[in-house]
Amino acid sequence: MLMLIFSLAAQAQNNLPDAPAKADDVPAPLTATTPTESTGKTVVFHKKIFWPLVAACGTAGAFDVQMSYDYDQSHPTARETTSAWLVGRRPSLGRYYGTIAALDAGTAVASYKLLHSRRKALRVVGWSMLGGLTYVYIYDDIAQATRSR
Repeated sequence: MLMLIFSLAAQAQNNLPDAPAKADDVPAPLTATTPTESTGKTVVFHKKIFWPLVAACGTAGAFDVQMSYDYDQSHPTARETTSAWLVGRRPSLGRYYGTIAALDAGTAVASYKLLHSRRKALRVVGWSMLGGLTYVYIYDDIAQATRSR
């Protein structure tokens, strides 16, 4: 499913030209004497792809938090190794959720701003940030599930 979202986002971004850099390049409003020819210079924001990806990222983050916390509780000698600098060595459930929520919100806001950019490269970075974080959460969830067997 994640690959489908990435491919749809990439396909949508490949069809867009770089938007104009100056306000002078914006076409005049259509009137009766203005030709109705489309210039194709607008930035299209794909909210039907963006918001489900934000929801998937948040859901995967919540699963990751819960699975990491449960593993830490069931293995008292275990330590958080990959993100100990971020959440601490033995974080509480509230600290896990608070940290991950702040990380997800910051990523979603930055991605939202980048996706409204006039430059195609920045829009690709916006999709990559959000999709990459979702991938990391899903990968970690799978690793936690296979480790707890």
